[in-house]
Amino acid sequence: MFDKPERTVLEQPFRMFPKPAWFIINRKAIEIGCLLTNFLHSPSFGKLPRIV
Repeated sequence: MFDKPERTVLEQPFRMFPKPAWFIINRKAIEIGCLLTNFLHSPSFGKLPRIV
C-alpha cells in the first residue's frame, strides 16, 4: 500500500507474563526475592530454573 511506511501503531492490552518480582500483586515476591539474593551471593546455573 505504501512504499516506505514511517510509523506503525499496534494496540493490545498491556499484560506481562510472568509478573516481575517487584510488582506488588506478585504472590511469590518474597520467595523470588530470597532466591535472587541467594543467587547473587553465590551464582550458579543450577539455581536459575527455580528463579524462572
